[in-house]
Amino acid sequence: MRPPPPGPSTPSHRAARGPEGAQRVLIADRQVPLTLVRRSPARYTYLFAKARSEDGCAYCMCQESQSKMPRLVIRARAGRFHLAGWPDEGSQHAHHCDFFKLDGELSGRPIRGDGGILQTEDGTSIRLNVPLTVVTAGQVTASLDSPDSHEEATARRAVGLLGMTFFLWEEAQLNQWQHPHRNQRHWHVCRTRLQGPLEECSVNGQPLAEALYVVPVFRQTTADIHQAAFDRFQERLRQHEGRAHRGLLLSEIRDIKPSPYGHRIALRHLARGMFASAKQLERWKRSYGAAFSSAVGDTARRIALLAVEQRPRSSVLKIVDAAFMLTNRNYIPVESSYELRMADALTDAGRKFIKPLRWDRSDDVFPDFILTDTEPPTFVEVYGVQGRASYEIRKRIKQVKYQQQGRAVIAWEVAQEMPSVTRDS
Repeated sequence: MRPPPPGPSTPSHRAARGPEGAQRVLIADRQVPLTLVRRSPARYTYLFAKARSEDGCAYCMCQESQSKMPRLVIRARAGRFHLAGWPDEGSQHAHHCDFFKLDGELSGRPIRGDGGILQTEDGTSIRLNVPLTVVTAGQVTASLDSPDSHEEATARRAVGLLGMTFFLWEEAQLNQWQHPHRNQRHWHVCRTRLQGPLEECSVNGQPLAEALYVVPVFRQTTADIHQAAFDRFQERLRQHEGRAHRGLLLSEIRDIKPSPYGHRIALRHLARGMFASAKQLERWKRSYGAAFSSAVGDTARRIALLAVEQRPRSSVLKIVDAAFMLTNRNYIPVESSYELRMADALTDAGRKFIKPLRWDRSDDVFPDFILTDTEPPTFVEVYGVQGRASYEIRKRIKQVKYQQQGRAVIAWEVAQEMPSVTRDS
């Protein structure tokens, strides 16, 4: 990556997002609405090429007033330019900005270069711990997935399916709620937002857009188009010359029921069921207890990222491995039924907030939610475990740290009534 170029002096401008969400970017000294850049990137090919050659980047105009604007990566795929956030600089953007990301201290994402997700100016490479191509001839079953180099294989860890789900949710900003006047987010919005990460990433050396099928909302008018897309996805899973090719499916669970093949996992908007064994389901319930809890109620949603393969001489899709994530009705990830209630309360109160995702950094101190409509941001804590010594110790560590930092905190002891989360006027 080239050394950071000095940002241009910010011209006098209002915040990037107006009443209709008209966020602006600066490409080769020209201010352009981000929505137009995303909708018709070909119109700005000359500006993209000029900015890439002269500045090495574009700039985001999300901040109200500052001398240097956050940089944006200019990427090209199949001759089409698009913008992405500059690696490790997401926290420099305004909280409402499409390119904002939590500071590393407030995110459980693996340290850059030390995890299974490698982000550069050229795109994002995901090293998944589930092989997507395996040898099945005879009695041998071995992975054929290969990283870009031996050095990368020895230096990089691999990310699991849950970590990959967290990554996609963060990149699509689905762990954020920035719409105080809207009380519902639908699956088609989630899928639309996920298209950006799909186009910019590879997983185990394969384009993510080919390896991962994000189930679309079923509509009669587009049913044939989506069925053809799913057929193409499934066609790639057929065994060939002693090799089995696996794919990834991302969707919301409708239900799980016993079947002659073990258990059938039905996904919303998809007629085809996926099958898992009883032992697999038992293990997943232990690993992802919150997602399978009966205490979460009818409004909760369970998101599944499934690694699947096709049975030989059959159209049945078998689940190789899976990760499950609990969310509230607006697809905000939560870790318990109490967090789900808090996420719903914050939405109903018209608050803007972010849910930090823990990834595998279970010992780090993260708030349960961060309110971004206050300055500085307010932390929200849900203390949902009673009488466990280890939990009380961690709770006290959090409280001391927040006090030392001078953080404003809304805390809910679940044995008591939930405090008001309405913003003070």
